[in-house]
Amino acid sequence: MSRFCIVARSLLVALVCLAALPGASLGAKKEKIPTREQLQRAVDRFFNGRADYEPGGLILRSHVEALLEDLQRRGWKVPYPRTILVRTVQDDEYLAEKLYTPRGRKFMRRVAKYEHAFDILDRLTKIPDGKKILARLVREPGGSRLIKYLATDKGGKNLRRMLARVPGGKNFAEPTGRIYTKEQLLEELDKRFEKKRRAARGHASRSKRRR
Repeated sequence: MSRFCIVARSLLVALVCLAALPGASLGAKKEKIPTREQLQRAVDRFFNGRADYEPGGLILRSHVEALLEDLQRRGWKVPYPRTILVRTVQDDEYLAEKLYTPRGRKFMRRVAKYEHAFDILDRLTKIPDGKKILARLVREPGGSRLIKYLATDKGGKNLRRMLARVPGGKNFAEPTGRIYTKEQLLEELDKRFEKKRRAARGHASRSKRRR
């Protein structure tokens, strides 16, 4: 018997023995996919431990980058993480710089309860003198009232449609599609993991039928 045949037979025997071991598998390790509850606990724990995050407020790209790394360490691979990062507010954007000041944090706490408040603030920074307006809203005690008006009042919504006609104000009345809050981020992450959960359930179902 040639040396090649001896080596091949030895390798075959070793593989057979390995396959017979309890729990042994020649395939790749099974991917970890968090449940909605596990994911929410991980996201909550992460943001609760961040001194540079205003609870209920705007999340920044540095927050999201660190969270994605945390999930990765847990063995939870987020599909296409780059497409999440590009939808977040960068730390050096004007909106982030104004809101993450002592006065900005107070302002942020007051406006965060209004739906699409961050979309409105983000749109505001893109129109002529919008940055000056935002700075004034943050500085003045009653500045949050304008955001409440734009976000909740029928007249405010009409004003948003009017602002859509000014330079840089295109789609002012519509959400931007960016991810501004912890809750929006959680929804996006869960949506992506849910696709993996469905695929895993389908694979398990097919494997069960083959038995």
